[in-house]
Amino acid sequence: ARQQLENLGLPLTIEPHDCHKESFLNTDDIELRGMVNLLVLLLMSYHLRAIVDRFAEEQSLPLDLFSSVYKSGYLSDPWNYMTLLAGINLAWFPTFGFVLEKAAGNGYLGDKLVIFVEILYLSAMLVYPIVLIQWVGSTALPATYLMLCAVCQFLKLTSFHHVCYDNRRLLTRINDHGKKPDEAVEDLATLFNINERTMSTALQYPKNLSIRHFLRFLLAPTCCYQFVYPTSPSVRVSYVFKRVVEFLFCYYFMWYLIAQHMVPIAEGAILSFRARNYLSILMSTLHMAVPASYMWLTVFYSTFHSW
Repeated sequence: ARQQLENLGLPLTIEPHDCHKESFLNTDDIELRGMVNLLVLLLMSYHLRAIVDRFAEEQSLPLDLFSSVYKSGYLSDPWNYMTLLAGINLAWFPTFGFVLEKAAGNGYLGDKLVIFVEILYLSAMLVYPIVLIQWVGSTALPATYLMLCAVCQFLKLTSFHHVCYDNRRLLTRINDHGKKPDEAVEDLATLFNINERTMSTALQYPKNLSIRHFLRFLLAPTCCYQFVYPTSPSVRVSYVFKRVVEFLFCYYFMWYLIAQHMVPIAEGAILSFRARNYLSILMSTLHMAVPASYMWLTVFYSTFHSW
């Protein structure tokens, strides 16, 4: 900068265009990324303004949404609580899976028998909510939540059993190489290309199967089981409080989008479907796309960031 000031007024010594510039539309250009972020921000601001205007016109408050649900009779329907109890009973499946892996780790069951039992009870876990929904006659919302919980637990338990099976195979491979589990962890981690901290935990099998860690995995927003997760050294109260507030706000915002935007659009589209007015159907689809996109973004943010 000092040299440029000294050469000020000498155009032959200062050449602003001294390098080859790529197209502005190049995906690697940081300026393009900034422009895209700006466009997204403008788009969100425009639609959020429309949402705020609708909110002001309807004069909707959180209590109005709760009262509308209460007056609809949804909470007084006993069959919805039957679906809730069916969801609570899903807890027996991870309990059985944990006991099964404990028995396999202590040598009470062979790998082939364990795999066979896992296939049976995981298949039953997917069939169970379908049978309950048909038998109880659940409405769409609780039935959807029941199926989501069942599928999420199915994926989590599949990963849990896969990791435990790989842990048993790892101990077998260590013995096949003539190594002993009490040897240097660094050497074993290098030999089998495994993280040193993970190797140290895996060598403690089946003592590394902790109920506390297993419950944390079931509640965490991940379907990949690990013996070691990156954690902070202590609980940050302010950080947790902010995430809780964000989580509650996101769910209220989703509820507002459904009640004030998506449901009216869907009800208006029924007439278009009956009349086979394809232009109106297209317009309803485009109108539904905006709150649905915000719905998806809110679900993603609340689940993978605020949870």
